[in-house]
Order: sequence, then structure tokens, then C-alpha cells
Amino acid sequence: MRLQNGETVVDYYPAKSWDTGITNPDKFLKVVTYNGKTCGKEVIDRRRMNRQINNRLARRWKAISNNTLPQFVQGL
Repeated sequence: MRLQNGETVVDYYPAKSWDTGITNPDKFLKVVTYNGKTCGKEVIDRRRMNRQINNRLARRWKAISNNTLPQFVQGL
């Protein structure tokens, strides 16, 4: 999911293990960018992601697209 509010964009991607190549259905990579520059990255669980998305949509953030391509994450 890609959400935008002004110059801030938050992307959520499915997380794939760097070691095994397996996508974990409960883990997502969250990437925050501001003015096109990455400000932060973290791996979060599905429940936390859904809560963050719902909170942002309630504050009138725009859902831009749905990110379905898994991103490799080390240590999953």
C-alpha cells in the first residue's frame, strides 16, 4: 500500500527473507520518504500495518497504489 500526505509518502511492501527467499505473510517492510528521500525503514507485522493504514486514511491521507512486489529483508 502506498499512502501520501503532501510531500510525505509511506509504502508498505510484503517482506521476503533474504536467506530463504520465502515471503512471510505476517511481515511487511515500511518505507517512509519525504520529498523523495528515504527517511526510515522498518519491518512491522500485519496487525500494526493495518492499524497504521487505517489511522492514516482516517486523517485524510490518500491511498495511491497497492505494493504487491515483495522486498528482500535480512533477518526474517
